Amino acid sequence: MVEARRLDTIRNVKLMIQTKEGIRFDEFALIFGGKMLAEDRTLASLDLLPELTFHLVFHPKDDVSIIIDMSSHRVTLGAKSWYTVCDVKAIAGALMSAQLVTLHSHMFYQGKLLEDHKTLACHSIADGSVLQLVFPFQIFVKCLSGKTFVLQVCKSDTVKEVKNNLRHKLQEHVPSENLKLFYVGKSLADDLDLASYGIQANSTLFTTIRCLGK
Repeated sequence: MVEARRLDTIRNVKLMIQTKEGIRFDEFALIFGGKMLAEDRTLASLDLLPELTFHLVFHPKDDVSIIIDMSSHRVTLGAKSWYTVCDVKAIAGALMSAQLVTLHSHMFYQGKLLEDHKTLACHSIADGSVLQLVFPFQIFVKCLSGKTFVLQVCKSDTVKEVKNNLRHKLQEHVPSENLKLFYVGKSLADDLDLASYGIQANSTLFTTIRCLGK
Protein backbone atom coordinates (compact mmCIF):
# COMPACT_ATOMS: atom_id res chain seq x y z
CA MET A 1 0.00 0.00 0.00
CA VAL A 2 1.23 3.50 -0.81
CA GLU A 3 -0.25 6.86 0.16
CA ALA A 4 -0.74 9.28 -2.70
CA ARG A 5 -2.40 12.64 -3.28
CA ARG A 6 -4.94 13.49 -5.95
CA LEU A 7 -2.40 15.65 -7.82
CA ASP A 8 0.17 12.85 -7.97
CA THR A 9 0.71 11.36 -11.42
CA ILE A 10 0.75 7.65 -12.14
CA ARG A 11 4.52 7.99 -12.60
CA ASN A 12 4.77 9.42 -9.06
CA VAL A 13 2.79 6.46 -7.74
CA LYS A 14 5.11 4.06 -9.58
CA LEU A 15 8.13 5.80 -8.04
CA MET A 16 6.54 5.39 -4.60
CA ILE A 17 6.16 1.67 -5.29
CA GLN A 18 9.80 1.55 -6.44
CA THR A 19 10.94 3.17 -3.18
CA LYS A 20 8.81 0.93 -0.98
CA GLU A 21 9.10 -2.40 -2.81
CA GLY A 22 12.40 -2.06 -4.65
CA ILE A 23 10.78 -2.70 -8.05
CA ARG A 24 12.09 -0.47 -10.85
CA PHE A 25 9.28 1.82 -12.04
CA ASP A 26 10.06 1.04 -15.70
CA GLU A 27 9.59 -2.70 -15.14
CA PHE A 28 5.86 -2.61 -14.51
CA ALA A 29 2.62 -0.88 -15.46
CA LEU A 30 -0.46 -0.07 -13.40
CA ILE A 31 -3.88 -1.31 -14.52
CA PHE A 32 -7.24 -0.02 -13.33
CA GLY A 33 -10.68 -0.89 -14.68
CA GLY A 34 -9.11 -3.10 -17.32
CA LYS A 35 -7.01 -0.27 -18.78
CA MET A 36 -3.30 0.47 -18.59
CA LEU A 37 -2.82 3.89 -16.95
CA ALA A 38 -0.72 6.52 -18.72
CA GLU A 39 2.15 7.80 -16.56
CA ASP A 40 1.34 11.49 -17.12
CA ARG A 41 -2.23 11.18 -15.83
CA THR A 42 -2.98 12.48 -12.34
CA LEU A 43 -5.12 10.57 -9.88
CA ALA A 44 -7.53 13.53 -9.90
CA SER A 45 -7.97 13.29 -13.69
CA LEU A 46 -8.95 9.64 -13.30
CA ASP A 47 -11.70 10.59 -10.83
CA LEU A 48 -10.68 7.78 -8.48
CA LEU A 49 -12.09 7.15 -5.03
CA PRO A 50 -9.81 6.70 -1.97
CA GLU A 51 -8.36 3.27 -1.13
CA LEU A 52 -8.82 1.81 -4.59
CA THR A 53 -6.69 -1.09 -5.81
CA PHE A 54 -4.48 -0.93 -8.90
CA HIS A 55 -3.21 -4.10 -10.57
CA LEU A 56 0.53 -4.23 -11.18
CA VAL A 57 1.69 -5.96 -14.38
CA PHE A 58 5.39 -6.80 -14.76
CA HIS A 59 7.27 -6.26 -18.00
CA PRO A 60 4.28 -5.36 -20.16
CA LYS A 61 5.31 -6.10 -23.72
CA ASP A 62 3.75 -3.68 -26.17
CA ASP A 63 3.80 -5.86 -29.26
CA VAL A 64 2.08 -9.24 -29.11
CA SER A 65 1.12 -11.68 -31.83
CA ILE A 66 -2.19 -13.39 -31.12
CA ILE A 67 -4.11 -16.08 -32.97
CA ILE A 68 -7.85 -15.67 -33.54
CA ASP A 69 -9.64 -19.02 -33.84
CA MET A 70 -12.94 -18.70 -35.75
CA SER A 71 -13.72 -22.44 -35.95
CA SER A 72 -13.47 -22.61 -39.74
CA HIS A 73 -10.05 -20.96 -39.87
CA ARG A 74 -7.44 -19.06 -37.89
CA VAL A 75 -5.83 -15.67 -38.43
CA THR A 76 -2.77 -14.17 -36.76
CA LEU A 77 -2.99 -10.55 -35.63
CA GLY A 78 -0.36 -8.09 -34.51
CA ALA A 79 -1.64 -6.24 -31.45
CA LYS A 80 -0.57 -4.15 -28.48
CA SER A 81 -0.86 -5.33 -24.89
CA TRP A 82 -2.92 -2.24 -24.11
CA TYR A 83 -5.50 -2.97 -26.84
CA THR A 84 -8.92 -3.77 -25.43
CA VAL A 85 -10.81 -6.92 -26.41
CA CYS A 86 -13.18 -4.63 -28.32
CA ASP A 87 -10.19 -3.27 -30.29
CA VAL A 88 -9.14 -6.81 -31.23
CA LYS A 89 -12.68 -7.62 -32.37
CA ALA A 90 -12.68 -4.51 -34.56
CA ILE A 91 -9.37 -5.53 -36.18
CA ALA A 92 -10.68 -9.05 -36.79
CA GLY A 93 -13.84 -7.55 -38.28
CA ALA A 94 -11.80 -5.39 -40.65
CA LEU A 95 -9.89 -8.45 -41.86
CA MET A 96 -13.15 -10.32 -42.38
CA SER A 97 -14.96 -7.30 -43.88
CA ALA A 98 -17.58 -7.88 -41.19
CA GLN A 99 -18.68 -4.71 -39.41
CA LEU A 100 -20.87 -6.62 -36.94
CA VAL A 101 -18.02 -8.53 -35.31
CA THR A 102 -17.66 -6.02 -32.46
CA LEU A 103 -21.33 -5.97 -31.51
CA HIS A 104 -22.36 -9.54 -32.20
CA SER A 105 -19.51 -11.77 -31.09
CA HIS A 106 -17.93 -13.17 -27.95
CA MET A 107 -14.23 -13.73 -27.40
CA PHE A 108 -12.84 -16.46 -25.15
CA TYR A 109 -9.37 -17.25 -23.80
CA GLN A 110 -8.71 -20.62 -22.16
CA GLY A 111 -12.47 -21.15 -21.89
CA LYS A 112 -13.12 -17.81 -20.16
CA LEU A 113 -15.32 -15.11 -21.68
CA LEU A 114 -13.30 -11.90 -22.13
CA GLU A 115 -14.75 -8.53 -21.16
CA ASP A 116 -14.81 -6.12 -24.09
CA HIS A 117 -13.55 -3.07 -22.17
CA LYS A 118 -10.50 -4.78 -20.63
CA THR A 119 -7.03 -4.86 -22.17
CA LEU A 120 -5.10 -7.91 -23.34
CA ALA A 121 -2.60 -7.30 -20.52
CA CYS A 122 -5.39 -7.32 -17.95
CA HIS A 123 -6.51 -10.73 -19.25
CA SER A 124 -2.88 -12.01 -19.11
CA ILE A 125 -2.87 -12.57 -22.87
CA ALA A 126 0.71 -12.93 -24.07
CA ASP A 127 2.55 -13.46 -27.34
CA GLY A 128 1.22 -16.53 -29.18
CA SER A 129 -2.05 -16.76 -27.21
CA VAL A 130 -5.04 -18.29 -29.01
CA LEU A 131 -8.38 -16.48 -28.65
CA GLN A 132 -11.68 -17.99 -29.75
CA LEU A 133 -14.07 -15.68 -31.61
CA VAL A 134 -17.63 -16.97 -31.36
CA PHE A 135 -20.66 -15.60 -33.21
CA PRO A 136 -24.21 -15.94 -31.84
CA PHE A 137 -26.86 -17.50 -34.07
CA GLN A 138 -30.58 -18.15 -33.80
CA ILE A 139 -32.32 -21.40 -32.94
CA PHE A 140 -35.99 -22.26 -32.49
CA VAL A 141 -37.63 -23.89 -29.48
CA LYS A 142 -41.06 -25.40 -30.11
CA CYS A 143 -43.51 -26.10 -27.28
CA LEU A 144 -46.36 -28.62 -27.00
CA SER A 145 -48.83 -25.78 -27.55
CA GLY A 146 -47.28 -25.23 -30.97
CA LYS A 147 -45.77 -21.90 -29.98
CA THR A 148 -42.20 -21.36 -31.17
CA PHE A 149 -39.57 -19.14 -29.56
CA VAL A 150 -36.51 -17.70 -31.29
CA LEU A 151 -33.34 -17.64 -29.16
CA GLN A 152 -29.92 -16.12 -29.78
CA VAL A 153 -27.22 -18.58 -28.67
CA CYS A 154 -23.57 -19.54 -29.15
CA LYS A 155 -22.15 -23.00 -29.78
CA SER A 156 -20.34 -22.72 -26.45
CA ASP A 157 -23.60 -22.11 -24.52
CA THR A 158 -24.58 -24.97 -22.25
CA VAL A 159 -28.06 -26.48 -22.38
CA LYS A 160 -28.68 -25.00 -18.93
CA GLU A 161 -27.88 -21.51 -20.26
CA VAL A 162 -30.29 -22.05 -23.16
CA LYS A 163 -32.98 -23.11 -20.68
CA ASN A 164 -32.42 -19.94 -18.68
CA ASN A 165 -32.65 -17.94 -21.90
CA LEU A 166 -35.98 -19.61 -22.69
CA ARG A 167 -37.33 -19.12 -19.16
CA HIS A 168 -36.85 -15.35 -19.53
CA LYS A 169 -39.29 -15.44 -22.45
CA LEU A 170 -41.98 -17.48 -20.70
CA GLN A 171 -44.96 -15.78 -19.10
CA GLU A 172 -45.28 -18.44 -16.41
CA HIS A 173 -42.71 -19.72 -13.93
CA VAL A 174 -41.32 -23.12 -14.90
CA PRO A 175 -39.00 -24.90 -12.43
CA SER A 176 -35.68 -25.72 -14.04
CA GLU A 177 -36.06 -29.44 -13.32
CA ASN A 178 -39.36 -29.49 -15.26
CA LEU A 179 -37.94 -27.81 -18.35
CA LYS A 180 -36.57 -30.48 -20.68
CA LEU A 181 -35.11 -29.82 -24.12
CA PHE A 182 -34.87 -32.32 -26.98
CA TYR A 183 -33.04 -32.31 -30.30
CA VAL A 184 -33.52 -34.97 -33.00
CA GLY A 185 -35.31 -37.09 -30.42
CA LYS A 186 -32.53 -36.93 -27.82
CA SER A 187 -32.87 -35.38 -24.36
CA LEU A 188 -30.21 -32.71 -23.80
CA ALA A 189 -28.05 -32.75 -20.67
CA ASP A 190 -27.72 -29.45 -18.79
CA ASP A 191 -23.93 -29.50 -18.50
CA LEU A 192 -23.15 -30.08 -22.20
CA ASP A 193 -22.86 -27.30 -24.75
CA LEU A 194 -24.75 -26.94 -28.02
CA ALA A 195 -21.68 -27.88 -30.07
CA SER A 196 -21.68 -31.30 -28.35
CA TYR A 197 -25.06 -32.02 -29.97
CA GLY A 198 -24.23 -30.54 -33.37
CA ILE A 199 -26.81 -27.78 -32.92
CA GLN A 200 -26.32 -25.09 -35.56
CA ALA A 201 -28.06 -21.97 -36.85
CA ASN A 202 -31.81 -22.41 -37.40
CA SER A 203 -31.94 -25.77 -35.61
CA THR A 204 -35.24 -26.56 -33.89
CA LEU A 205 -35.34 -27.85 -30.33
CA PHE A 206 -38.45 -29.19 -28.64
CA THR A 207 -39.73 -28.94 -25.09
CA THR A 208 -42.48 -30.96 -23.40
CA ILE A 209 -44.05 -27.99 -21.61
CA ARG A 210 -46.87 -25.78 -22.88
CA CYS A 211 -45.46 -22.29 -23.37
CA LEU A 212 -47.57 -19.16 -22.92
CA GLY A 213 -44.74 -16.71 -23.49
CA LYS A 214 -44.68 -13.77 -25.86
